[in-house]
Amino acid sequence: MTPWLAGLVVEETYRGGGVGTALVRTVEAHAASAGIGTLYLYTWQARGFYEALGWSAVETFEQVGAPTLLMSKSLL
Repeated sequence: MTPWLAGLVVEETYRGGGVGTALVRTVEAHAASAGIGTLYLYTWQARGFYEALGWSAVETFEQVGAPTLLMSKSLL
């Protein structure tokens, strides 16, 4: 499974203002323009954020003893 959206963090004081959404949409658009059909990411705390942007849960697993959710988004 590749490529991955990874390392996206918005400083807490800027959350809720659309910065994260804009960053994700920009990455999605760039990937789609490069012919990428599907992106992947993993998260737990931000799963609701990504679900609201159209990402789908693929699988739940444990990573370093903590629950983690693998998600994907079809771009084409």
